[in-house]
Amino acid sequence: MADVQVNSVSVEDGRVVVVSPKTQKSNKVRLCLKAVRTPLFILISLALFGLSIEAYFINRLYYLVPPISTQTTNTTGGNHLIGNSDICGMDYKDGQLVVQNKGHYYVYSKTQVSVRAREIFLHSVKVKYPYYDVDITLMQSNQLLTTYEQNMSNSYLGGVFYLDQDCHLFVTVIPEPDMQNNPFSNFFGAFMI
Repeated sequence: MADVQVNSVSVEDGRVVVVSPKTQKSNKVRLCLKAVRTPLFILISLALFGLSIEAYFINRLYYLVPPISTQTTNTTGGNHLIGNSDICGMDYKDGQLVVQNKGHYYVYSKTQVSVRAREIFLHSVKVKYPYYDVDITLMQSNQLLTTYEQNMSNSYLGGVFYLDQDCHLFVTVIPEPDMQNNPFSNFFGAFMI
């Protein structure tokens, strides 16, 4: 048998319209595409908007982060750390790092000292706030050497702290250490996160 096409006849606004089955299918497809087009346009627009916002923040972050600083050697009296100090974005005054801008900082210190047997080695990082009279210990490491000979001892301290402007950071080592004169063995610094 031959395929017989049946056309539908409808009356719209007083006109007779003949609708074939092919026209009905293409109308359904057009309606589906039209229904999908708007949400798809909205999703693509949101994705592009998100990428532009991300590019803005990355660009802003790139210009806010200072370049890596050079390191300077510092020598201080007393029982403060003698060695290398990273002073990026800070002032260095009297053996202490002075915070220029308040914020969260990663503060770190490493010491390598020669200590005698049966001696406690205390390495600490302290902060002096302008509105407190006492020094506040941020980090501390205690080591008791139990061997009967002189040894080299290492201590590394690091952590994130919120620091105000004009805070003074410094390192103390007790007892007065025999420091190694190697900038890679003893260092102290801080950088804003």
